[in-house]
Amino acid sequence: QKAPFDNKLVRQAMNYVVNKSDVVIAATEGVASPFDSYISSAAIGYYDTAVKYEYNLEKAKELLNEAGYNESNPLTFTAILSGDARSKSATVIQAALKSIGVEMKIESMESSTFYEKCGAGEQQAYFGGWVANAEPDNTYRALWTNEGGNNYSHYNNETVNELVNVAATSIDKA
Repeated sequence: QKAPFDNKLVRQAMNYVVNKSDVVIAATEGVASPFDSYISSAAIGYYDTAVKYEYNLEKAKELLNEAGYNESNPLTFTAILSGDARSKSATVIQAALKSIGVEMKIESMESSTFYEKCGAGEQQAYFGGWVANAEPDNTYRALWTNEGGNNYSHYNNETVNELVNVAATSIDKA
């Protein structure tokens, strides 16, 4: 909903500039592995259908340029966070973004302030964390529906809301 992330090209560019392996190593000291979904492969109903964004700085630059951001109009934004692992992740991503001319300012804060700001939608961007379990409704409803208590991205799509409600009451794996 907020610039610059209301532009799909910017969101896609951010995915291409992030080397997920570097982020995982920094945040977890290498005890985790990157994946491309919001739920684990161990979750009920998991399918490997996520769009995969490979690390590709040239593609990221191309998309940002198409979105109107370049050397004469650089992209700058602020990301908020709380916690050491998120801080480590943010620093790695900040360096990657800098390599293509994007400035990400990092604002670290106490967790209650962080959650208050995210809940109110005051953030331009944020670094959050989520531990999914085998029941996908606990993840999808919380993060991606208008009922979601952890929907800090303030994503709102009536089709997604409806699909989550249908999936929560269906015994059909498909």
